[in-house]
Amino acid sequence: MNPILATKDGYHIRLAQTEDAIPYYEQNYCPLDQEVSRFTGCKPTFRKDEVLTFFESSLKDQQRYFFLVIDASGRIVGESVINGIDWDVRSANFRIAIFQKSARGKGVGSWVTAWMRDYAFETLKLHRLSLDVFSFNF
Repeated sequence: MNPILATKDGYHIRLAQTEDAIPYYEQNYCPLDQEVSRFTGCKPTFRKDEVLTFFESSLKDQQRYFFLVIDASGRIVGESVINGIDWDVRSANFRIAIFQKSARGKGVGSWVTAWMRDYAFETLKLHRLSLDVFSFNF
């Protein structure tokens, strides 16, 4: 069982696991919300095999912590990732995507971001966490 690491207002954060691959694809990439595509800088459509391959490789990556954001019904509504970890200098990158419009504008992204910051510094003992964003994300 994969434990819930944080909960707020019916939303949960937990590590992604193998059995999440198909729901992750079906709930968020069929189709991919075009606003998500624009804000994350990714292409507007993905084949199922592309998403599943990426998902599986993400689970195996030793320089990545891959978290899912789950709503009260159990639907995957977003993800947050600490990646590119350099353990020597204790730095990493951070990214977040709230895939579902129903979860946006409710403070979910802010809550997840604050939780990820704390996880990076308190649990992983990193010294630096960076986030690259497009200027139109402000």
